[in-house]
Amino acid sequence: MSSTASSDLPWSDAALLSFAPAGSAEPAVLVAGDSLHLVFVANKTLYHARFPLTDASPAWQPPVRFASGESPALAATPDGTLYCAFTNWFLGNCEVFCAAWNGQKWSLPQIVSRTSGVSSLATSTGTPAAPSERRSGGIEVRPDRTSTAISDHGTPSSRW
Repeated sequence: MSSTASSDLPWSDAALLSFAPAGSAEPAVLVAGDSLHLVFVANKTLYHARFPLTDASPAWQPPVRFASGESPALAATPDGTLYCAFTNWFLGNCEVFCAAWNGQKWSLPQIVSRTSGVSSLATSTGTPAAPSERRSGGIEVRPDRTSTAISDHGTPSSRW
């Protein structure tokens, strides 16, 4: 993948990222700060690689393992903080977690969903994806940041 400050230039030819282990899947890419960020999954483990856009000779930095999980979605704040929401099985439930990259290291993943049902990620549209499906009690949070409490029967509840 090539990077350029001008949208007038064409894309480069596809290039194999030699650092990605066999079986790598579910790539998520986002520009935050002065880097292109790539998060991908290999063997149910999340890896993060950066491509510094301002270096004289930019090259992919080696990937760093930062969490166990799948289905990564990326978003960034105006100050360049990168967030990765992802799913992982925890105590018998598929839960949604979120970790933050501060430019130096990843925070410990924080559980977002805490439900007794199955959680899944919505497709990322530039905002952090959050729980979007419940089979039993929990909170449905949509990308537009509205939320609805869900009863144990999977229907909206006014208790929230």
